[in-house]
Amino acid sequence: ERLRAVVTADPRNVFLRRSLATQLNAYAADQLATGDAVGARASYVESASIMRALVAADTANAEHGRDLAYALDRLAGVQLALGDADAALATARDAVA
Repeated sequence: ERLRAVVTADPRNVFLRRSLATQLNAYAADQLATGDAVGARASYVESASIMRALVAADTANAEHGRDLAYALDRLAGVQLALGDADAALATARDAVA
């Protein structure tokens, strides 16, 4: 929550936004490990949303593209685990687009 507050205070800071997205991915993995797939899905969705914005702002940045693909790949896995195969397929396709 502290990093989220800092990002909110400085929303144009790319480093902080990417850091938040990366931490959300790690948090989602912890949520999965403790059986909270719904929470993990929300964390991956938020991470992917941040990364989409970063990719849109700098389409040549391969690191941001990789981070987005990672979040989408993980999100697809969670969607599949939650029984939403259609969403998982759409997200997986988005990850490789």
